[in-house]
Amino acid sequence: MVVTWLRNQVVTLTGISTRHKFVILSSLLIIGVNLILNSYFYPQLLKYQTGPQMAAKAKENGFSNGNIYCYKISSPWSLNYYSDTTVPSTDDFESLIVKKDILVYMNEEFIQEFIKRRPNLQVIHCMGDYPITVLKMKFLNPATREETLKYRCLIRL
Repeated sequence: MVVTWLRNQVVTLTGISTRHKFVILSSLLIIGVNLILNSYFYPQLLKYQTGPQMAAKAKENGFSNGNIYCYKISSPWSLNYYSDTTVPSTDDFESLIVKKDILVYMNEEFIQEFIKRRPNLQVIHCMGDYPITVLKMKFLNPATREETLKYRCLIRL
């Protein structure tokens, strides 16, 4: 009964002041836009957040608490969340290169530095990363998106 009354009131908007009509229509518009963004737009953007994919790859490749590190990545929040642990971040190349059977999450630009010292390392996965909380038109445009991505990799030493 209440649903029928509400539907009739929203559809016809009779007997409602102009102010209330504005509030109702604005609320419906906001809810509609929110549903569209959450259903179609944001899931596409999450493909460019490396934390969830890298955590899954780490788990597939023998991740255990204490054998994964971040190299020159300041705050791997999503990796921490999806790996269910706090992943330590370090800028100390020498301390990482001497460790055995560890996973290192880093920017692609540092791979050559590691290969020079450990040519037998295994590149597990690389993918483009973009901070989706800071959207720019260059990223939103599929033709120029590749230019905005910063590639991150997961390697095994």
